[in-house]
This record gives sequence, C-alpha cells and structure tokens, in this order.
Amino acid sequence: MKEVRDRTAADTKELTETFRKARENDDRAVVVMTQADMFDPTVTAPTQENYSAFTPLVQTLIRESNAFGGPVYLINGDSHVYNQDHPLAAGSPWLDFYGQDTAAKNLTRVTVDGWDNTKDWLKVTTTKAGAPGVLSFERIPFTNAAS
Repeated sequence: MKEVRDRTAADTKELTETFRKARENDDRAVVVMTQADMFDPTVTAPTQENYSAFTPLVQTLIRESNAFGGPVYLINGDSHVYNQDHPLAAGSPWLDFYGQDTAAKNLTRVTVDGWDNTKDWLKVTTTKAGAPGVLSFERIPFTNAAS
C-alpha cells in the first residue's frame, strides 16, 4: 500500500506541475494521457473497491483543469472502445461517484480503440491559434487489418 500511495502522490505532483507550467507558458491546452480509464463506459456498475485509487487523480484533474481554464484533453486506453465525452462536467454521475462537488467543464476525455477492437487509429490534429478548439480527432481505418 505504501508503494501505491507513493506512486499516486508522485502522479498528482507531476500533474500539478504540468498544469503550473502550462499556465506559466500561456499554453493553449493541456493533454494528459493515461492507460487507466477512470471513467470506463463499459462498466455498468463501478465500485469504490475497483476505482477509489483514482480519486486523488480525479480531484487533481478537476482542480487543475479549472485553474488552467483552457481546454484539457484526457486521452486514455484501458476500456479500448472509442469514446469522446466530458466525464467531469456538471451533472456527470462520475462526480458523485468520486465524491466531487465541483465540475471541470473544460475537460474532454477521448478513449482510443484497442485490444480486441483494433480497426482504426486516432489522428489528432492541432488547430491554428484563434480557431475554435485546440485539437480535433479523426478515426482512420487501418488499410490492412491486424490479424
């Protein structure tokens, strides 16, 4: 358990530092990439036993996303079913699940296909300054299916 606490503390520190640097640099957006899917849409009845370790990361994402103000993109795998949503927006059941009162309306989560669902790859494009949004996402079918 000590290793888990130490790793989580290091992760939240790194996340906080990343957002601090983004604010200092006046960056247009922040991208966070994880394997873990803290908001897995394929799980119909998530339990605290399986997800509670993510709570400090979720709290940090909310706090830092709101302090940053610009677009925040969370890109993850794990569930490996393409999904684009706003898991920490007002009214999201994930806020209640993680015991959070504050939403992060500027956080967009994208889950990439994978595992046994590998039929495409995700093309991520940055927009020019002043354009609406900072990133766009396009699923590109593989030209030669993986075997």
